[in-house]
Amino acid sequence: MLEIQTLRSKNFGLDDEPEAHQLLEKAVNIAAGYVAGYQDLRDQLLSMDAEERASSPEVLRVRLVSGEIDYADRTREIIARYPKILAALAK
Repeated sequence: MLEIQTLRSKNFGLDDEPEAHQLLEKAVNIAAGYVAGYQDLRDQLLSMDAEERASSPEVLRVRLVSGEIDYADRTREIIARYPKILAALAK
């Protein structure tokens, strides 16, 4: 990924076109602002992930199911556990 300074330093053959150079500079500034928001979000998510990993060192693992699955019973269990979520999904 090109860095913003690299984009600003390139002239893209616009030495003779000051208006085009100004438009390019504006586009780079817009792109920098757009990327900055996502970069802040990425940094926050990475920080949250690091905190979560530090606070819970236990790794949860799935148990394999053997035999027949009673889907009606599973559905009733899910409805009992998460009635608000299912009501919201039904809307």
